[in-house]
Amino acid sequence: MKVRTTQTAVAHLVAIHEYIAGDSTRYAARMVDRITKKSMGSDGPHEARCGKMGWRACYFKEVDATEKTLRFWQAIYDSQGRLVEIHEKFPVDLGHRPIQDSQQ
Repeated sequence: MKVRTTQTAVAHLVAIHEYIAGDSTRYAARMVDRITKKSMGSDGPHEARCGKMGWRACYFKEVDATEKTLRFWQAIYDSQGRLVEIHEKFPVDLGHRPIQDSQQ
């Protein structure tokens, strides 16, 4: 199955995350994680690559109407399928940002 994420859908996910993060960044990350997993039709990352530590990376690409890449990032899941890091790669490589479970 190929999932195509639209610019509007990404904007909605960002808005959902920002709204919930006002109370808890931990639960904001969990909610976005649940939504993206459901949209992929599975309980885990769809077609994810497995790394050395048993973690998986799921790649996302946001494009405009002309298919020009606007944003490219990866969501990194641990061996239990929990979202643990986001790595934004394009247009600027922001590096790995851990999802903070300790913040509530």
